Amino acid sequence: MFLMVGYSGNRHKHRFNDSPLRMNDSAATIINCLHEAQLLPPRCRCCEPRTSNIEDWGFKHQDLLPLILEQWKIAAQHCQHRRRTSSYEQRCQVLQACQARDGKLLLDASVHFGSAFGQWLGWRFAWYPYGIPTGQLVGIASSRLGRRLDEKPGWFQRLRQYCRQLDPHNQLLLTVSQTAAAPYVARAAQLFEKPSLQATIIDSARWRYWGQLVWETALEVHYLGLWSTFVSPVIDPHRSPIDSSQLARIPAHDRTLISASDQIWICQLRRNGILQKLVHQRLTSHWSRPGSIRRHPSQANVDLNTNRQKYSRPSKTLSLLTVPERKASPVRHISETSFLQPPWKYLSHWTRRQDGPWPDQHQDQWLDELILEHPGRDRSALASLTRIVCQQQLLSSKDSIRGSHQVVCFTAIPLLRWSSLRCYRAHRGRWDFEPYGICIKRDWLEQAGARPVIYGDDNDWQRLAKRQRPFFQHRFGRNSSAASRWDWAIEQEWRYAQTLSLENLPGPSAFLFVPTQQEAESLAPHSRWPVVYLKSARKLV
Repeated sequence: MFLMVGYSGNRHKHRFNDSPLRMNDSAATIINCLHEAQLLPPRCRCCEPRTSNIEDWGFKHQDLLPLILEQWKIAAQHCQHRRRTSSYEQRCQVLQACQARDGKLLLDASVHFGSAFGQWLGWRFAWYPYGIPTGQLVGIASSRLGRRLDEKPGWFQRLRQYCRQLDPHNQLLLTVSQTAAAPYVARAAQLFEKPSLQATIIDSARWRYWGQLVWETALEVHYLGLWSTFVSPVIDPHRSPIDSSQLARIPAHDRTLISASDQIWICQLRRNGILQKLVHQRLTSHWSRPGSIRRHPSQANVDLNTNRQKYSRPSKTLSLLTVPERKASPVRHISETSFLQPPWKYLSHWTRRQDGPWPDQHQDQWLDELILEHPGRDRSALASLTRIVCQQQLLSSKDSIRGSHQVVCFTAIPLLRWSSLRCYRAHRGRWDFEPYGICIKRDWLEQAGARPVIYGDDNDWQRLAKRQRPFFQHRFGRNSSAASRWDWAIEQEWRYAQTLSLENLPGPSAFLFVPTQQEAESLAPHSRWPVVYLKSARKLV
């Protein structure tokens, strides 16, 4: 079933109660890091003589939580500042609650993750709010997936197969924040009821941020089968040499996944990518064992129906849009209609593909559609337009709108001039619009409350009344040189504040447009407005 690569079996890991690490010479460094993370009480004249024995503690235990709790207790008992005392007592209660549910603060993360983690990531603390899970760590790894996730069913099929093969009694999934597959593996673990450990690693000297994460997660609700860990920055860079300078340039979250996992199951491997470099480094390391890395074979001959599986906690909206039964609207080429007769009477709302959840959709619902290969996962421009027709509304958005006002945008530019205005937005990885949308008569929109955009500069913005600000657009943008500035007034934009309902929009007052006749015919059964297609329509301009 699988192409076996490399090594199998468990890597050696430190046992939690192994002989103590001899780190007394680093006690001062450890204490300074804990203070910087605000996990120890602030240094205080009245308390310091009583807490000075912290170095005598010797760090003979891997769990630092008892030490930290002891220091807060001492500070609460002997501090002469009443305000501080109350705060210290609250800290003690939080830490005691953590201890009661087996929370751990490991002196060395490699105690759990293995010596390879220490070689690749250095010496770091690791905070486990709900205790340390047992079992073999399985990391599902992948190269970057790109933006069009709805067009990658094979990748999600492999993810489902891997989840089916995980032994929940002896294995758990390891996900590391910011790795390519992390959000999908984490959600799949919930859907298929597989145990998982979600790791977050801080790869810079942001000690205060790491300490804040410790306190924030100390009393979080623990869901059955879901553990988390928060790994600190490097404690002592001089005592934490990394195997090679090449590794040091690779993001810490990627190194963590490949070094800390007992098993690596690969969904997608891009040639000369980061994942391939890490896999090669692991295969050539002395600690790697046969069969610990496996890559899924080609999916060309796999029957999708064999991968259907019962899942738990699915999204409540994993159903197709309800399409009302109606007679198909007429489909014609734009040249066969009177819509283009001057003067132009319409305002156009253009749409495009949606790379991610719909504006009114929760992220988990979107992930469920992808993982379970639901038909509603389609995010093409045609799917966006079909959704508008079925929901009978244009959803507002605040993207690129000054003041974050929710608006629906239109343009007064005649429809067939779209090709002269279309622009590729490199920073967003897409065209600003595609030849899909709806044209609505300007008179109807004005009565509904649509208004032309007010183009101006910062001074104009300051003079506008609050009710006018949703309709403001900086004419030349607020960056770059005068030579490269774009004049936004050329778009002749109109806006409607908030979401626009189309339920009362009469059939003769609007029409839909798409590029091809085939797409028009697929859209027509859902629409009560005429549908036109634009193929070869540029010749009419």
